[in-house]
Amino acid sequence: MIKRLALLLLALQLSAVTKAELMIEITQGMDNPAPIAIVPFAGTEGHRENIPDIVAADLQRSGFFRPIPKADMLSTPHYERDVFYRDWRILGAEFLVIGRLQAGVAAGTNPDQYVLEYALYDVLGQRNLFKKVAKGSASELRDIAHEVSDAVYEAITGIRGAFSTKILYIEDLKRAGRGALPFGNRRCRWRQRQSAILFEPTAIVARMVERSKAGGLCFIRNNAPSDI
Repeated sequence: MIKRLALLLLALQLSAVTKAELMIEITQGMDNPAPIAIVPFAGTEGHRENIPDIVAADLQRSGFFRPIPKADMLSTPHYERDVFYRDWRILGAEFLVIGRLQAGVAAGTNPDQYVLEYALYDVLGQRNLFKKVAKGSASELRDIAHEVSDAVYEAITGIRGAFSTKILYIEDLKRAGRGALPFGNRRCRWRQRQSAILFEPTAIVARMVERSKAGGLCFIRNNAPSDI
């Protein structure tokens, strides 16, 4: 119920916004975020979506981590055999993420897919925390990056990551000049550049908005608005 209420409050605040862009900014995290090194992944050069950069940005925005600048890295390992913990202790890193991206043919799978092998290491404990594989098309590289962020975040904090989270909100289409009907529903993802329309304005949405204007809150249950 608390989650539904929070989501609806967010939707009501955004209903009068003229742009579809939605940004939720975390302005404060831990006083001493954990230093983490996300090494540039092999095979990611030249792609529109830079997976390690997205992972670093995700973790930094969480407030729990401080990524080590790439310019400060003493080495860029892509395999466990190339990991020298002393290099990362010198930089003060507590955790290390490495990976390599391969096209489907090279990885022995669908030629239209990419395969990312990545691993997380505890620098102070000098041990591997996990090794994982993620797959997706070229258009899904950003989703793969968020999947990596979720896995790293959960392994270290014990809390499920939210970087792949989708948020549903109401946009004022009439004020934005994109439709005769006043309201439509959109979905956006964590720091995704573009939001996506889920469906066109409906009577349900209109009734939700009318109730909110009257001073009440409501949410969708079984395809019908219900009062809170």
